[in-house]
Amino acid sequence: MKILMLGWEYPPHISGGLGTACEGLTTALGRLGVGMDFVVPKLFGAENAPHMRLLAPTPAEIAASSPAASSTPAAQVGNRPEAPSGGTPGKSQPAGGTRAILQRLLGTATGAEPEGHARELPREVMERIQKVEVPSFLSPYLKNTPAELSQAIRTRLERALAKGRSPGATEEGKEAVAYGAVLDAFERAGSALPPLVQSLLASSIHESSVSEHYGGDLFSEVGRYAAKVLALVESRGEQGYELIHAHDWMTFPAGVALKALTGLPLIIHVHSLEYDRSGAGADRRIEEIEKAGMSAADTIIAVSYYTRDLIHRRHGVPLERIQVVHNGVYARNTVQSYRDQAKLDSKIVLFLGRVTFQKGPDYFVEAAARVIPHVPQVLFVMAGSGDMLPRMMERVSELGIADKFLFTGFLKGQDVERMFSMADLYVMPSVSEPFGISPLEAIAYHTPVIISKQSGVSEVLSHALKVNFWDVDQLANLIVSVLKYPELGTDLSAMATEEVKRLHWDASAAKTSEIYAKTLEGRRSPAKELNS
Repeated sequence: MKILMLGWEYPPHISGGLGTACEGLTTALGRLGVGMDFVVPKLFGAENAPHMRLLAPTPAEIAASSPAASSTPAAQVGNRPEAPSGGTPGKSQPAGGTRAILQRLLGTATGAEPEGHARELPREVMERIQKVEVPSFLSPYLKNTPAELSQAIRTRLERALAKGRSPGATEEGKEAVAYGAVLDAFERAGSALPPLVQSLLASSIHESSVSEHYGGDLFSEVGRYAAKVLALVESRGEQGYELIHAHDWMTFPAGVALKALTGLPLIIHVHSLEYDRSGAGADRRIEEIEKAGMSAADTIIAVSYYTRDLIHRRHGVPLERIQVVHNGVYARNTVQSYRDQAKLDSKIVLFLGRVTFQKGPDYFVEAAARVIPHVPQVLFVMAGSGDMLPRMMERVSELGIADKFLFTGFLKGQDVERMFSMADLYVMPSVSEPFGISPLEAIAYHTPVIISKQSGVSEVLSHALKVNFWDVDQLANLIVSVLKYPELGTDLSAMATEEVKRLHWDASAAKTSEIYAKTLEGRRSPAKELNS
């Protein structure tokens, strides 16, 4: 079986759990013998994906794969050694208490605000959007029809050819070949392109009309990604794909367009809904993209029953059309040397995730203020970036607990390992969490966890303390209990560690493979219903 998989990020270049989930699932699927081509907007060079072909359809890569240029395959990654994530822990650490030690270890200057903290999106997301190398053929004045869009691209193609003279010989020539591939894909799809996809492909949405929550480039980049994927598939020819598997809303338009172009069945994987991220302030355009993807999909995968029910309520999708595949985790070894060498003098309570409405950082801060009078020797660490970070920093100052708080900014690689290994407790007070991989990761490092009852991971974890996200007093009581009675945390960690051994990516891949088979069977026998 061979799958064309569409994603928005892949480790080590990630902004949250989506890339981590894609890595875990695809690695396990590869062990089952599933062949995959995984397309992301951009390759940075440190990706390690020996289990599949990792593609990025930038103009030069499209040109390289286009029959008009050469028969060389698109840029891909496989069996590439992973770039080192950092040095080993130092043999000695500076004095000055837990806060100063962590600042030195994580490279956070005393009193300095994390770089990029005021941006609407984490820095890595912003950089990735800005660096996508794609010729800008989109125009806000085009009509939403493939014919008119094709004409606009044809005009750009002619201009690029005139500049490049010899396709492939110059950057303009490569651009011309890329435009040609895009044009071929659109003309082949013709009127089969859904109106939503046509609209995204044909429009560069002006910054002033885009929700401040997302910034001015994301919608147009989603459209550009869809166009590039169409061109990549069209230019590379028959690859033997049996299914299209699209992860989260940013790739749904590309998946819908590819289904129209190829006739292949489409599976969409919902890792998070816009309602999870923004609540009552959900962007209606994103919800429209979600709904269109679900309408076109042959099968919908949700990461939890919590998300399955939310999809049903928000988008009216019958429950029987939605299959649940829980995320997983692989066992980790706690890096004990981090803690031994640091010689910390305070307990560490960790929040690691995007500092946004969805993740409940404000509840973490308010609970911290209630804990500190009872456990003075404690340091609360907020690791992450997001639109609520400036407000959280201000609130910590207002509460007079700045000396008990550390804001690290976005962490990845070895710094994440370091924090999970050194933390005495991990807290996830999410307002709405489709699943929540980070508690599983914390447990894998033998760290006890407190999680929101409003999360998908609470369905599969029995040995975790659970609290309603809004109940700050109860959250504070639970934190105090774990910090004051270490045996409670030790017991929770030991039992949870055993529990997560069955929550591995191999189980997720086995369920996903079954869904692939049932989806194909349903396509061959339309009268049969797909049931889990």
